[in-house]
Amino acid sequence: MYQDAIADAVLSKYLPSKEQLSGKLPERDFFFGILCTLKNQYMKDVIADAQKKRYGVQPDDERKQGILITDTWFAELTKHPYYSSKN
Repeated sequence: MYQDAIADAVLSKYLPSKEQLSGKLPERDFFFGILCTLKNQYMKDVIADAQKKRYGVQPDDERKQGILITDTWFAELTKHPYYSSKN
């Protein structure tokens, strides 16, 4: 991902070259801070795609099964307030 960012004309202005970093990658917070600031929609798309792959259930995939609840159970669960002990 860093190589692609260095090749991007907008991002390359704000990211140090590998030579400036002695062949290492920049710190994670710095890199993603720059990326999220300048290419916000790109990062949203990357995160959405990762979540879709991680949590999505394909109908033809028998290894993963989703749990569906009935409308009656959903109504029962949502009619009672939830209080967190960390408030």
